[in-house]
Amino acid sequence: MTSINLRQGLSVLQPGKDLMIGLMPPAALAVEDAPDYLRHVLSAFSRPVPEAEALATVTAHSDLGVEEAGRLLSELRCAGVLTTHWVDREERYSRHRLYFGVAGFEGDPMAVIRNSTVGLIGTGGIGSNVAMMLAAAGVGRLVVADADVVETTNLTRQFLYTEGDVGTPKVEALARRVAERNTEVRVDVVNDVFDGPDFAVRHFADCDLVILSADTPQDVHRWLNEASVRTGVPYTCAGYLDTMGIVGPLVVPGRTACLECHFADTGLASFNGGDLETTDFTDYNQAYQAPSYGPLNAMVSAAAVNDTLRFLLGLPARSLGTKLLLDSIEYGVQTEEYERNAACGSCGTGGAGGTGLREEALSGAV
Repeated sequence: MTSINLRQGLSVLQPGKDLMIGLMPPAALAVEDAPDYLRHVLSAFSRPVPEAEALATVTAHSDLGVEEAGRLLSELRCAGVLTTHWVDREERYSRHRLYFGVAGFEGDPMAVIRNSTVGLIGTGGIGSNVAMMLAAAGVGRLVVADADVVETTNLTRQFLYTEGDVGTPKVEALARRVAERNTEVRVDVVNDVFDGPDFAVRHFADCDLVILSADTPQDVHRWLNEASVRTGVPYTCAGYLDTMGIVGPLVVPGRTACLECHFADTGLASFNGGDLETTDFTDYNQAYQAPSYGPLNAMVSAAAVNDTLRFLLGLPARSLGTKLLLDSIEYGVQTEEYERNAACGSCGTGGAGGTGLREEALSGAV
């Protein structure tokens, strides 16, 4: 039997004459000069009320007639204040259920999340933190690929690993740590080097989304883009340059621009007049070591996981077709939109992506 209740993630306060439902926009709303009965009606729905008794509950706590009570019920449900989903506060994922309810997801988010498979290429400062958050969120299956071992220099930012993991293959340490955190999550490990698009097709073709956080070799982005177009599997990128974090673009074949669309539009395919794949990127600083910073890694990882979960749930994902640049010093966000190119040789109507798109690949695109 269906019941109706006040959405548990929304507080109801009355500081004066106005009734505040929720604490912050966009979820919150204010009812100016709220009638006295409204807080009593909402309080009555703090527990599940059988749908057949909802009208009677409103009339019992107000001076409204049946027609007016029905209109109020309809308005409260349309505004997302009342819902048919009751959350057991003692259940493992209850706080996430409450969050997604306030964020606009109507239904059981865990029914989607626990049946999702996410691929991770790279399990370093971003990939390992992404894995930890996805596992904590209850994503049913992770496919993780990396050929590195844990080093002491990793421990400043790769929070999943411990000193006891030093010298252990990262994917093995990750699988063990995830199992300690959540036994409901299956982890498939690929202790091998990402060496081309066929690698991604072979290991990630059944994923709902792939997250790329590896930065070498230099062609990893183009390899994953090609594999994505071939299989229809969406992917996103997460990384950093100096003090700036990078999230996205989230690429959905057949819906958004792919990487080759962007290269064609910006002229990057002929970098400095040469072919991108043959251009010499020699760094003349022979002592160069890319800086990496734990808080920046955490910022990027959190943003990537947030958009991953939103995408899986069909909620708007800000990085869809867009690269986000996160400033770790000023906390500003810059965006770079990727425009789809119908003539793209990779995903356009004349390219490899013109056929074979998985229907379900668009399920999370909004």
